[in-house]
Amino acid sequence: MPNVHYPGFDDLDLDVLSRRAGVKWARAVAEGSLPAWVADMDFPVAPVIRSALVDLVDCSDLGYPNWLGGTPLRAEFARRMAERYGWHLYPGAVREQTDLIQAVQLILRLTTSPGDSVAIQTPNYPPFLATLNAMGLQPVAFPFIDSDEGWVPDFVEFERSLRVVRPKVLILVNQSTRTTRLDGCPHRIAAQRRARGGVQPDRDQRRDPRRADLCPSPAYPFRLAEPPRCIAHHDDHLRR
Repeated sequence: MPNVHYPGFDDLDLDVLSRRAGVKWARAVAEGSLPAWVADMDFPVAPVIRSALVDLVDCSDLGYPNWLGGTPLRAEFARRMAERYGWHLYPGAVREQTDLIQAVQLILRLTTSPGDSVAIQTPNYPPFLATLNAMGLQPVAFPFIDSDEGWVPDFVEFERSLRVVRPKVLILVNQSTRTTRLDGCPHRIAAQRRARGGVQPDRDQRRDPRRADLCPSPAYPFRLAEPPRCIAHHDDHLRR
């Protein structure tokens, strides 16, 4: 197989990276250290993004955007989901969030009340677990165990937990940054569960789709067949 060189990816300059002020490299003070503890990109910004940002800065066009009908991202997201996954949605129903945890908190506020239980994979990205505690929610572990076959879901323990408490929401994080496991989507976990004689629970599912484009086929985006009534009501209010 020929040795292919990808500019910008295969020629990263560690001296340049180590001068970055962001948390990833600023804390890597030991000589020769390569920080890998946080999912922060080291690769260059795509040329089209760089060009758009430079144009705005050159024009000092940093004021309020003329997006009264919503950001252009909504239509582009709808187009991409239809093109890649056959998922057709109304662009006006798309909502932008500045942070993943912020989006998780918004969904949880619409679907749970303080004291409710939420099922989530463990081990997991610490901010997911911390936000459940901060919101007064009770985490129910959907444990993954390190086996000879890699990290696999412990359905026996999860079923035992479900007999004690019924979570209002199931959060599936794909990919898990704690286990580096690509679970693909709830469809795969449900199939594994049925193969072990379990019953698929009837509850809202929320998952982290950030790496859908990096997953081997088939990969699925964040998708809800039908939003819970409170979310639908909230969206109707926003449209009005």
